[in-house]
Amino acid sequence: MKYSEKGFKQFYEYYFPQYITISMENNKRTSEQNKAFHLLVKERKFDKSKVEKMVLHYSGGVTEHSSELTESQMAALIAELQDGIQKSLNRMRTKINQIARGMGLIQGNDFSRLNKFVQKTFKVETIFKLPADDLRNCITALERWKQQAAKR
Repeated sequence: MKYSEKGFKQFYEYYFPQYITISMENNKRTSEQNKAFHLLVKERKFDKSKVEKMVLHYSGGVTEHSSELTESQMAALIAELQDGIQKSLNRMRTKINQIARGMGLIQGNDFSRLNKFVQKTFKVETIFKLPADDLRNCITALERWKQQAAKR
């Protein structure tokens, strides 16, 4: 069943009052938002169905196509993706710290031994400067180092 624009707005306001603040105007997302969205989706390695579900949620059940999102809907979706990436990075850094503490690379608040390992291995100053892929590689390297040390 298709609704007229007025009918859809009434339907939407009645069944989804929590989304009233979302603009019903036709101000489509910007090209900058489009680029940011697709970079974030690529970074998170989401498949098409996951992206469609997210778009459907942020559109209030209206569409599965990101090209049809409004500027405010896309801004909310981008913020959610950025938050997810930051949480993922923080979890990886926490894991690195746990492994490093278990190996004695971190003593109290002294991170110098861990930082020295990171500098030699990845050519950056601290784990906070490592991109996501290198954080994964750092976890793997520390786990291997820990296993080799346990064998001795």
